[in-house]
Amino acid sequence: MPKINQKELNALLVPVPPLPEQHRIVTKINELTTLVAYLESRRYQRDQLAEAFAKACVAPFPGSANLEKTEKMKAPKTELVSLVSLGKKPKSGADAPLAAILIKQGGELSAKALWQQSGLTIDAFYQQLKIEIVQGWVARPMEAEMKVLEES
Repeated sequence: MPKINQKELNALLVPVPPLPEQHRIVTKINELTTLVAYLESRRYQRDQLAEAFAKACVAPFPGSANLEKTEKMKAPKTELVSLVSLGKKPKSGADAPLAAILIKQGGELSAKALWQQSGLTIDAFYQQLKIEIVQGWVARPMEAEMKVLEES
């Protein structure tokens, strides 16, 4: 119909199912929507498993590690710098290797330089640093600052 007016629209008969049938239709649509969501999640899980299986099958072959082309990670152009300074001087014989390094270096170093000079693993360094801060031999470090290593 090229043109329809209000009178014709009001006269149009639209079949509507009875209310119990409407409820049954809505229930069925909800069931099917839930089923579709479940099937989509299963498909996603299957695709992930298939990808992992394919990688596991190819991994033992020489040269297969280069199949994935990943972009090399770029080194950061900034670093966090925190200065560590001497607190009160430890008594002779005290187990204070970090304070001893700070004394030799004039009382202040970056945390990274102190760690490197200590020769400790990073975990051992932080444990020792905590001990020496609690003893007061090392002052509580100031908030770290961002240092630009290379201008972009």
